[in-house]
Amino acid sequence: MNTIKKPSSFTDYDFGILEEAMLLLSNKQKDVLLMRFWLNMSINEISRAIGMTWDATDRFIDSSINHLRIRFVNIVKKDGREIPNNVIQFSQKKAS
Repeated sequence: MNTIKKPSSFTDYDFGILEEAMLLLSNKQKDVLLMRFWLNMSINEISRAIGMTWDATDRFIDSSINHLRIRFVNIVKKDGREIPNNVIQFSQKKAS
């Protein structure tokens, strides 16, 4: 993620954890998350790029987000750091 600029909504702390968590994902998981959230590609565009159906791509993106969230939280917990509120709020919304 060296070439990706830190979004202004992220603290240096949060972005550092994100970079560390991204290293734990598969290349395909990283690719779809980068395409979706940094390159702002649509699910249709991503599905064509990776050769999957729209539905399969949508599920894969959701799964990749969940894997990233789990790795993010595990890194924070392992280091005894506080979990950022935006991660907690997002996790609660997904659970509803």
